[in-house]
Amino acid sequence: MNNILKTMVALFSIMTIINCRKDSNPAVSSIQPSDYEIEGTTLKKWKNTTISTIDMQSDPVLRKITVIDEDVFSGKENITAVVLPNGLETIGRAAFSQTSLENIVIPDGVKTISEYAFRECLKLTSVVLPKGLNSLGKGVFVASNLQSISIPNSINVIPESTFQGCKNLKSVTISEGITTLTGGAFKNCTGLTQITLPKTTTDIHNEAFAGCTKLETVTVEAINPPNLGAGVFYNQGIKNIFVPKESVDNYKQREGWSMYISIIKSK
Repeated sequence: MNNILKTMVALFSIMTIINCRKDSNPAVSSIQPSDYEIEGTTLKKWKNTTISTIDMQSDPVLRKITVIDEDVFSGKENITAVVLPNGLETIGRAAFSQTSLENIVIPDGVKTISEYAFRECLKLTSVVLPKGLNSLGKGVFVASNLQSISIPNSINVIPESTFQGCKNLKSVTISEGITTLTGGAFKNCTGLTQITLPKTTTDIHNEAFAGCTKLETVTVEAINPPNLGAGVFYNQGIKNIFVPKESVDNYKQREGWSMYISIIKSK
């Protein structure tokens, strides 16, 4: 219910922005064939450098797009709001990097979000990920302004540097099904105070939470202690690591975890 509500709120926010800007300046979201280049159902290039709001679903051509190619909107700082087409399946490398997007809802049909797709979107506070998402590339949201994120259970691996440098990220929901957090996944997320890792977690790679200076509480629900890389919790003052009651001794004796023996506790 919470995810549905978040999706509805995000969609309402985007549509409100678009409708208001249409009323105040009819040209601001008027899409012309000269604004883009398409090959088949792949959007290859976006040429308009002044438009700030783009409703692809309402455009008779853009609504048929299934792939947004790499770098299509990259660096176009004028773009603040986008409604993606319902049939979209793939978002390419750095497709929206360094834009001024404020929030975005990824349609349910999207299976792949490629590396750096939303890198350095400094105004991006909210993203709704689809339940069927299969693949996230590395650094997808690096140095964005995300405040919360819910990662669906269709994802098995949180890639390298996915949320690195998201300094305002305070709420993270990691669903069961995720097994691996790779290197620097949440590195330097300085607003993060607590995190819960699901039962399915098997591997936490090097520096996954390094530099999360406010992170005090980590809850690990896995019965078997996950493999712990080097410097996972480097440069922070963790006070509590909560684990299943029956696994406390195993965690305290396990390589990597044993250095936190004094703060490993039963949850």
